[in-house]
Amino acid sequence: MPHAYEPYAVILQKVNDGVYDSEDLIELASYNPILFARIMLKLPFTKFSVYQEKILETFYNPANNIRELVLVCGRKSGKSVISTVIMLFEVYKLLTLYEDPQRHFGLLPKAPIYCILVAPAKDQALDVGFQYARSLAENSPYLRQYIVNATNEELEFDKNIIIRTQTSSSRSGRGFTTLVMLYDEIAWFIDRKGNLSGDAVYNALQPNLKPLAPASRSVLLSSPAGKSGIFFELFRYGKPYEVIQSFPEHGSEPWRAVFQVPTWKMNPRYQFNCINCSLMQTDKCTVTCPSFEMYKEYKRSPETFEQEYGAQFCDAVDAALSADAITKCATGEMINVEHPDKKTPRVISLDPATTGNKYALVMGHISGEYIVIDLIKYWRALDKDTPIQIKVVEDYIEKLYNNFNITHIVIDQYQSASTAQRLQEKGIPVYVVNASNKYNLQAAEFTLQRINSGKITYPNEKALINELLFLQCKVSGKTVRYEAAVGAEDDIYDAMSRVVFTLETESNKEAHVG
Repeated sequence: MPHAYEPYAVILQKVNDGVYDSEDLIELASYNPILFARIMLKLPFTKFSVYQEKILETFYNPANNIRELVLVCGRKSGKSVISTVIMLFEVYKLLTLYEDPQRHFGLLPKAPIYCILVAPAKDQALDVGFQYARSLAENSPYLRQYIVNATNEELEFDKNIIIRTQTSSSRSGRGFTTLVMLYDEIAWFIDRKGNLSGDAVYNALQPNLKPLAPASRSVLLSSPAGKSGIFFELFRYGKPYEVIQSFPEHGSEPWRAVFQVPTWKMNPRYQFNCINCSLMQTDKCTVTCPSFEMYKEYKRSPETFEQEYGAQFCDAVDAALSADAITKCATGEMINVEHPDKKTPRVISLDPATTGNKYALVMGHISGEYIVIDLIKYWRALDKDTPIQIKVVEDYIEKLYNNFNITHIVIDQYQSASTAQRLQEKGIPVYVVNASNKYNLQAAEFTLQRINSGKITYPNEKALINELLFLQCKVSGKTVRYEAAVGAEDDIYDAMSRVVFTLETESNKEAHVG
């Protein structure tokens, strides 16, 4: 009967040769994570890509002596699959390999042993990682029999083994005896020297692993940000099993495995073969091409694509604004839309959406040397099957136009053509703008300059304040862009920046429709 780790390919060959039977595979599932996922979690054979298997095999091969995994990968690459398998595999090992895990590790009787998932935002921690792990555990005929209790934040198994989820705060999670510490999207924790920064969270929670060393492990999975912060530093010094960007320090800390894999290699569902394709940007480049989904993202912004899907660190990522500057400008009041004012010229900006994020509306005007944001309104879809009612938005815009002196209504061309046409037919001054990288950068620079100089006021609206706090400046080569951190939104900010841009550049021009 086998009692040790063997590579998955070796196990399959021994099965084909008749060396191993089904009972042997159950025994081996406590040592090989891929076999565990296939047998105990009942994941289909198509669930893992070649790179996902390579990462798991490298991490768990005892010959490599790895204590930490740094996985830099693009969006939609399937990080949740890897992270969930790792957490549930560690739980399964404790349940099957040790009759009394607490006694084995020298802990107090029945002391809780944790596997902790840390994410930038509560919704992300609960909805993505934790719920996926809970679903797989509850549907596994082998694991569900060990589940003792399940809450919104913890999944408890026999022997007082607990999967716990929490947000990225160095003040939370201290003191938990932890077998696996998994940091999800750590590159996008708030990059300030506070209790929410990646550095602070990592340094505060890593000591939790010491009581169970050398069996304990830490895992950091994230799409890349700038060349700074704890995620980049750990990447730069780890052992590069597969990387795109090489650094002289690579390999200095060989106990840490480093992988850097673009989306289309990690997740074959999303192909990208456009760069050297002779059909790129021709009439034959159509939606039938397997690379079309990635091509759309690439065409929108090659620089952004290189980072978010190509898994490459950009030169720098930092907070776009300080909290003090944001707070000092939050002294405005919301206008009463039921009280007409036809004297003051105003501008409205719309950031459309139907099912995702918010449909944002911002209205403002110039008052002396100040820009005054006097209305913030947004709509959300109830769910993916109940989209935002665009007619409700259009009726609200028409009401504003009737009650106020609206000189310009600017709207992003995305999902807005029909709305613009209907409003223009009523004589409402709607301008469809192409929110290109250049346009967005100019709008951002006008807005940030106003906030930093205190020459703008806006209501202390929680949704707007959160967007400004999580707005980041990303620099890659000569390219600069401002956008929300992972897990945050920037719809209201986008609409506000276009109000500012329009007031700065268009307010003295004669209004016209179209």
